[in-house]
Amino acid sequence: MGPAWCRILRSVALAMLLAGASLNGAEGQPLPVERVGALKPGEAFRECEACPEMVVVPSGEFLMGAAAGDATGFDLPQHAVRIGAPFAVSRFEITVEQYAAFARDSGHAVSRCVLLEDSANGRFNPRDDRSWQAPGFPQGGTHPVTCVSWADAKAYVAWLARTTGKSYRLLSEAEWEYAARAGSTTRYPFGADANSLCLHGNGADETLRRQTAALDLPEDLSDIACSDNHLRTAPVGSFPANGFGLHDMLGNVAEWVEDCNQTMETGRGYEGAPADGSAWTGGSCSGRGARGGHWGADAKELQSNARGGGPRAEGADFLGIRVARTLAP
Repeated sequence: MGPAWCRILRSVALAMLLAGASLNGAEGQPLPVERVGALKPGEAFRECEACPEMVVVPSGEFLMGAAAGDATGFDLPQHAVRIGAPFAVSRFEITVEQYAAFARDSGHAVSRCVLLEDSANGRFNPRDDRSWQAPGFPQGGTHPVTCVSWADAKAYVAWLARTTGKSYRLLSEAEWEYAARAGSTTRYPFGADANSLCLHGNGADETLRRQTAALDLPEDLSDIACSDNHLRTAPVGSFPANGFGLHDMLGNVAEWVEDCNQTMETGRGYEGAPADGSAWTGGSCSGRGARGGHWGADAKELQSNARGGGPRAEGADFLGIRVARTLAP
């Protein structure tokens, strides 16, 4: 991959938080905001009709980064991080329907879009004819929005904050990995077997491999020996939730985080990274991080420790949004 784009990479007890039923108000109306502060880890809420469903994630500590033998690049050294307070994370990636509500209300401009087939072949120029409204493949309202830049993601969370009066934001990279691992310490939240990935997420599987020539993708893009039955994106929630009740933390679309893309800024790993779960910023910050892998990501890129990112002002057809909300007063 070229210097402007890193390939987008991916990912307290597992038995906790399996309930996570949505606590909407009577007749499906949004939950009264005064009740949100009383929610426990694993419980969910939604604060406006167009808002995403949010799940409360507990505080805790974890080891961030790669264990010995699992490094994917720039994810060493493994280090302890403490998440000091519970916070909420959207149960699903932000959908086309949810993003459209924001775009209609705010009049937010449409960003140009880099395509996976272009970036995989060393072409990094965003296309004017592709956008979240027309990414180049079929997208329904429940599919994850894609072709959105980091700036678009920030505008979306700012709109949520204005709409609700609450602290919606992007996750930090540390919060993202903590939420993705959900108490696990293995390569993937479900274990270490890459051939089981298709049961848990949407990546570069045999479904994609059969189409690499038609899609102008490298033949070696996919190394996952199973089929998830989704060529590009899948409707959110198509795969089981992890131990925190979150869906699609592994694959589908990669998700922008608040942090600067340190792998692009400095070419280094986690030396000097915050240990308190906060976003790692500094330098020019022309690139921003993204986590989680995507529909065109191989097995290593789907590991919980895998990192990536791209230019902050450009979208890509494998990049989307997941949001957080601060719960502390």
